[in-house]
Amino acid sequence: MKFSGFAYILAFIIGLGIVLFEYNYHDGNFVSPYLVIPLIIAAAGYLLAPQLDWWWYKRFPLNLDDKIKTIFEKNSEYYRNLNPEKKKIFDQRVVLYIEAKEWLYMGMQEEMPYDLKALVAFQPVRLTLQQKDFLLGTFRQNSCLSKSLS
Repeated sequence: MKFSGFAYILAFIIGLGIVLFEYNYHDGNFVSPYLVIPLIIAAAGYLLAPQLDWWWYKRFPLNLDDKIKTIFEKNSEYYRNLNPEKKKIFDQRVVLYIEAKEWLYMGMQEEMPYDLKALVAFQPVRLTLQQKDFLLGTFRQNSCLSKSLS
């Protein structure tokens, strides 16, 4: 589901293309005043890649997996009672919430499964469905313990 990395690859390809073009155009001389501005633009694209990815996600939201929708339908009366328009918004916000946060298992090195991320994201999205800002900006990451505390 993750789109991340596209902006990094694009910035690298643009930068490499500019360098090769300038190298060929100026007979092998890498010291070109015209090389600085495009390289700054490519570097800015590389540094701003997370913001560009977020902009892309908001314009063209990803769809929630059908398996996750089935889990929501079976286990949540709240989700079943949403009208189709609200369900679509809810699904898009769950995906955006998952992409916006860092997900950690406490005490484990493996990545958290997507269905567990969706189940954890369900409640914050449910609580903030009527609000414009649904990301709960104070919380940058979500952590889950691998074992009980008892």
